[in-house]
Amino acid sequence: MISYNRNDYSSASQWLAFLRQDDAWLSQLQQLQTSTPDKCKEHYRMAVKRIEEGSAGDFWYFYNHQVEKVVDELWESGETTLPKLKVLAIWMLTLEWLEQHTEANGYDGKGILLPKGLDTPRAKEAFAKAMEKKYMEAADEGKYRWIGTGHKANTSELAYFLGRVYNYKHTVNGNAGENFPEESLNELFGVTRLYSSLTQVYNAKRKQRWRSLIDDIFDQG
Repeated sequence: MISYNRNDYSSASQWLAFLRQDDAWLSQLQQLQTSTPDKCKEHYRMAVKRIEEGSAGDFWYFYNHQVEKVVDELWESGETTLPKLKVLAIWMLTLEWLEQHTEANGYDGKGILLPKGLDTPRAKEAFAKAMEKKYMEAADEGKYRWIGTGHKANTSELAYFLGRVYNYKHTVNGNAGENFPEESLNELFGVTRLYSSLTQVYNAKRKQRWRSLIDDIFDQG
C-alpha cells in the first residue's frame, strides 16, 4: 500500500511510480480493461468531473492531460494532501488509460463523445476547445452543458457556437449552409429552440461582442 508520508519519496515521480503499482489503481485498471464501451464512457465522464471539481482541473488542461506534470505541480505546491492527491491521480490515470486505449470505441483522444449524426471531426475538435476554455462541460448521461463566455447570453452563445460547428450559413432567405441538426442538438444540451436563437443572433442590429470569443475557437489553428 502506498505511503502517505512525503518523506518516504524522493520526488513526485517516484510517488507516482509507486501509485501505478498500488492496489487501488490496479483495481481501477482491471475495471477499465473489462469495461464495455458504454461503461468506458461513464468512467470518462466521472473522471473529468472529479478532476475539474478538485485542485487538478486547471493544471490538467494547461499540461494537456500529462499526468506526471500535473502530479508534480500539486506535489510541489504542498497544498494537496497525499490522500487527496492519490484520489486525483487515480482519476487522471483513468483518463490517461481511456485516451490511450479506447479510440476504437468512439473517443477522439480528448474524450469527446457524440451521438451518431453529430459526430464529426470538426465537432469533436470544437467541443474539446470549448471545454478547455471552460465555455461548456460534460453533463450526465452523455449530454453537455453550456456554461458561457461570461456575457450572460448563454443560449444565444450556444446557438452561435453550434451554428459554426455544423456549418450554418446565414442569409436573408435562411440557412445556405449544411442542414442544422436542431432536434439532436436541443436534446444533447437540454435546451429548446436553438435554431430560433441562432437566427436571432444574426438578425441583431449589432454584432455581439462575445461572438469574437467563440470565433477564436474556429479561427485559431
